[in-house]
Amino acid sequence: MDQQQFLKKHPIFQVLQQEQLEFLLDNSELQHLQKHHFVIHEQQTNDDIFLLMEGVAKNTFINDHGEEVAVLFYHPGDFIGIISAITHRKTQFSVQGMSDLLLLRIPHDFFSLMLRENLAFSEKMIRMVSQRLDNLYQRIQEDTSYHAHGLDPYPYRKKIGEIMSVPVITAAPTDPILSLAQVMNDQQISSLVIVNDQNFPLGIVTQKDMIRAMVTHPTQLMKIQARELMTSTLLTLPPDAYFYEAMLMMVKHNVKHIPVTAADGRVEGMISMRNLAQAKGNEVLSVVDQIESQTSIAGLAEKKGHIHHILESMVKENASADEMCTLITELNDRLLRRIIFLAEQQLITEGIGPAPVEYCWLTMGSEGRKEQTLSTDQDNAVIYQDVDPQEQAGVLTYFTHLAEKVVDGLERCGFPRCSGNVMATNPRWCHSLTDWKKEIDQWYTYLEGDELRNYTIFLDFRGVFGNTALADQIRTYLISKRNPFLLHRLAEDDSEYHVPLGAFGRIITEKRNNQPDSVNLKHGAVMHIVNAMRILSLSEGITAVSTLERLKALQVRAVFTKEEAEEIEQAFNTLMVFRINENLCQLANNKPLSNYISVRSLSKPDYIKLKRALSTAKWVQQLIARRFHVGGAHL
Repeated sequence: MDQQQFLKKHPIFQVLQQEQLEFLLDNSELQHLQKHHFVIHEQQTNDDIFLLMEGVAKNTFINDHGEEVAVLFYHPGDFIGIISAITHRKTQFSVQGMSDLLLLRIPHDFFSLMLRENLAFSEKMIRMVSQRLDNLYQRIQEDTSYHAHGLDPYPYRKKIGEIMSVPVITAAPTDPILSLAQVMNDQQISSLVIVNDQNFPLGIVTQKDMIRAMVTHPTQLMKIQARELMTSTLLTLPPDAYFYEAMLMMVKHNVKHIPVTAADGRVEGMISMRNLAQAKGNEVLSVVDQIESQTSIAGLAEKKGHIHHILESMVKENASADEMCTLITELNDRLLRRIIFLAEQQLITEGIGPAPVEYCWLTMGSEGRKEQTLSTDQDNAVIYQDVDPQEQAGVLTYFTHLAEKVVDGLERCGFPRCSGNVMATNPRWCHSLTDWKKEIDQWYTYLEGDELRNYTIFLDFRGVFGNTALADQIRTYLISKRNPFLLHRLAEDDSEYHVPLGAFGRIITEKRNNQPDSVNLKHGAVMHIVNAMRILSLSEGITAVSTLERLKALQVRAVFTKEEAEEIEQAFNTLMVFRINENLCQLANNKPLSNYISVRSLSKPDYIKLKRALSTAKWVQQLIARRFHVGGAHL
């Protein structure tokens, strides 16, 4: 490695003159450390600064429970030991190599001289140290908060940098297939990352890719190169991504290997299903496999209980509502897709045949927004391609049979039928593309009562099975028809339900089922945030469906400031976690699932959290009322 070129590209050393760079290198020392060796040990006084030039290292500390926790990862270009060197105190952390390391050791005295004599260098270092301290503090606080509540942050909140495989075995795009096979066999691995000369990933080749090439091109096998085999649309994650994120990415995209990349995009590790399974995360992956292999609704119904168990585990590990809902939604989507597949097969067996035209199964409401909890019923619909009038009756007959089988299957798997009959079994929720547009036109003509509720449910649709391009066309049409009167009516409808917060911030409760001091979390708070993000997104022409995705898009468009968006996100997560916790308690005690929570049963910290979340919900409701001219000074 050209050390001088490395320093010239470094954002902090760029401010030094050529002679200063040369002087630095003359007075510093290159060091090589093998994998797992320590750069710095906890409770040692460290005077010198280390600049990492090659490899990956992790910063760990031992918490009050005697557990090693990784709080930061170091990549080429990062400084190691700078805080302890500046303060000249014993380190509270250890830094250990996760791969072989190449370090530039800069003596403390020489480094101090550079800080005194170069103002620009000093300013950049101070800013970097401040950011490093802030990151360390946040990570330590995060770990401490879990244990303060008696929670174990492992494995869902473990960082993938702690369990990834290093170093990564790579290959060049011109390497022949036989060379790839030899490397895989020698290293006992099932994939190779294809990289360029600078170690930037270009794609990935798996054993499946090689087997496919052997079957499809047996006579050309000797000529095939890695670039012809590789999958170039590569999914990657940073080393500080959470275990949960890697697991969700694998489940969602049906992949078993994800390269781990540094901030500059270079490959520095590999996370695989094997890594996740060894880190106690095989329950989710096992449920996915079991769902995909079921051949009956009864078998799928049994797996629904496993999804509940995963949710319980994530609650215990203090996962956020967004994390829990995203993962549970993905598992529920897989369950739904399997139910639809089995229904299609049954119709073929019964002689009705396959689907006569392309269609898309829509899920709506909370499932459409990827916010489903345990107390959610069905909201679904079907869009199918336009057909000639003489074919309409036969097509409708098919989708009537299909919808009944799917809705029945969902019910048997624990998703109750919608009390308002917002399901594909209802002819109003099963239309061709053109007829859906007519239905939307009808809503815009008469938006009152149940029609307004139906419209808001439909606004949160998401295509989960079939030709999703049909859903995209309807989304475009739906947004194109928006108008000021519609937005006013949606805001007016939201104002009909009040946030249960009285004067001086007192929580207003109600008595329900002989349980005093209850609050409806859904209608009293959650839905006001959901409604606000929906209305504002429609106003702005935003196509996102989930509440937090809509919130992020609205922040980008400056509808909310960063601070406002963070407050809303925190309130939404707080309310959703309360709902999930309450549902799990109701399930454990064989009680009917509901959205009510007893305020009397809350601890003082939880009571304060709830009050803050309700206050934010009230502020958001008032904002919508003002923006869309709802006469609601009483809100």
